[in-house]
Amino acid sequence: MSQVSHQPPLPEEITSPRAKLVYLHIAVSGEASVRELERSLRMSKLALFGVLNSLESAGVISRSDDRYTCQT
Repeated sequence: MSQVSHQPPLPEEITSPRAKLVYLHIAVSGEASVRELERSLRMSKLALFGVLNSLESAGVISRSDDRYTCQT
């Protein structure tokens, strides 16, 4: 029997491969902190903050304290 994996839909405004990766990780996890994203995706904090800021500005994620969640 084969497993079918369902990928959450990507908002059209996300074009960067890194932004897609971060968005999908948050969407699948439900929420994530910068520390969790750093460990799971092996990205630097500097790179993550840039991506998270652009996703938040686009309105596709939001931040509450140190946790990020998807808005769509």
